[in-house]
Amino acid sequence: MNRDRRGRLGETSLHEAALGDLRRGGKAAAIIFGCVFGAFGLFVVGGFVVAQQQVPAPPAGIPASTGTAAAGEPGDPPPAMAAAWREQLVSFLTLAGDPGHAGAERWFPGAASETDGFTYTPVSDTDPGTGRPDGTARVSHRDLSTSDAGSVFRAVSRNGTVVPSTLAVSSASGTDKDRTLNFTLRTKDGALLKGEAKLYTRESGEPVILRLVYGL
Repeated sequence: MNRDRRGRLGETSLHEAALGDLRRGGKAAAIIFGCVFGAFGLFVVGGFVVAQQQVPAPPAGIPASTGTAAAGEPGDPPPAMAAAWREQLVSFLTLAGDPGHAGAERWFPGAASETDGFTYTPVSDTDPGTGRPDGTARVSHRDLSTSDAGSVFRAVSRNGTVVPSTLAVSSASGTDKDRTLNFTLRTKDGALLKGEAKLYTRESGEPVILRLVYGL
């Protein structure tokens, strides 16, 4: 009988057969693992692209949030808006300081509700609405008499001594519908007043003043 190096009668030895099976199995396993990892990689990349496409871009002209303000909390108004608010307050004080207060009554155009009123710092304990614990006075926007309105205007103008053009806004907040301004103002003798004003705008577009107090 003929024998060769592979075994008896030309047959492959058990050792070499097992080694061949192992090699073939390793190639198949490598192919399977390669397919699995390739599919996983495509899934991850595809998910990243979809997520990027779904992130909304901020509207043009509005910077992305810096995360420094709470959700829904109004930020500082644009400079042009704050300047317009200042002009409204200057206009009110100019009219209030006029000897005849001509046109100042438009800031008290009746009441949007029965609770609407104006809080101010009186100059006399006989001014209308005095006697509040914090030293301020308050009058209703509803049916304010001409004489009482005149007393209020004299008080906010400090008997006509404030110089409206010197008003400087130190801080402003809110919206064009409902806003608050902190400011400084000088009188004719050079004294510096600090104050706070609150205003809102009715649907008709009329500005209404709710508060103007000094001495903060």
